[in-house]
Amino acid sequence: MYRSFAAVGTAAATRAAMSHASHASASADRRPQTGPGWAEVFISPRRAASTDGAAKSVAAGHSLLVLSGLASPAECQALRGETSEVAFASRRRSAVVRKALFEESVPGSAVAPGQVRMPISEMLSLGSQRLCDGLLLRSVTRVHRALPTLLPVLFGEAGIGNTPWEGIPPDQDKPARDAPPRTPVASPANNMSIARNPGLVFTPGEPACNVYTEGGQFKSHEDGGSLTVLVVLSERAEYGGGGTGFWSKDAVEPPASGGWGGALSAA
Repeated sequence: MYRSFAAVGTAAATRAAMSHASHASASADRRPQTGPGWAEVFISPRRAASTDGAAKSVAAGHSLLVLSGLASPAECQALRGETSEVAFASRRRSAVVRKALFEESVPGSAVAPGQVRMPISEMLSLGSQRLCDGLLLRSVTRVHRALPTLLPVLFGEAGIGNTPWEGIPPDQDKPARDAPPRTPVASPANNMSIARNPGLVFTPGEPACNVYTEGGQFKSHEDGGSLTVLVVLSERAEYGGGGTGFWSKDAVEPPASGGWGGALSAA
C-alpha cells in the first residue's frame, strides 16, 4: 500500500529535528481525534488532551494533523523524478566549481552529498508547480472540511488570502489517482491558488522542495508562518535514516533521537 501523506501544523508546533522517536500517551481528558483521511497527533500530550478538540489543539500548537493519501503514486513519482534530476545537476555544478576553485580532482560521477532545497518556482516546470499548488489546495480543503473552525482562527474569518472560505471547492481534497507518471494534474477549474494567492505571504523561498542524500538534514528550527504543510514524496522502504521530529513546548531541549515516531518517519 502506498503511504503518501502530509503533516499539517501551526508554526508553534513545527519545531523540527531530523530523527525518530515515540510520542508519549495522553493521560488527560481526551484522545487524539481521527476522521476520513486525517488523524490528530499529540505533540504536547498533557496540553492537547486538556483542550476542547483537535481544532483548538492544533491552533495552539499542541497537536498536528496527518493527512493520508493526499497525493497519488503517479503524482509523487512525477515530482520525485523532476526534483531528483534538478538536485543532481545542482550538486554536480557545486563539484565542478570546487574543482575550478581548488584544483581538486573531481570524478565525472561526483556529486556533493547532503540536501538541495529550492523554491518550486526555480526547481520545477510550470506543470509541476501547478501540481504542488494543487497539493496545497487539497491540504487546505481537507483540513477545512474536517475542522471548519481551525483555519479561520489562523487566517481570519474572511477567508484564506483573497479566497473566501465558501469559495474553497469541496471536491479538491483527493488525488488524481489515474494521472499517468510525469503528467502533473492541472490547477482546479476555478483557478483557485494557494501558492500564487496574492493575499498570502510565504516564508522567503517557499513553497519549496527538499531533496536529501546521505548527510542531508534540516537542523532544529521553528517555522514562522500560520500553517506548515509537509508532503512526503518517497516510499519509506526506498531509503534509510531520515525522519522528522516534533517536540513539546514543555521540552527544555529537542529530543536526542527524535520527536514523535512511526507515521512521520520519512521526510
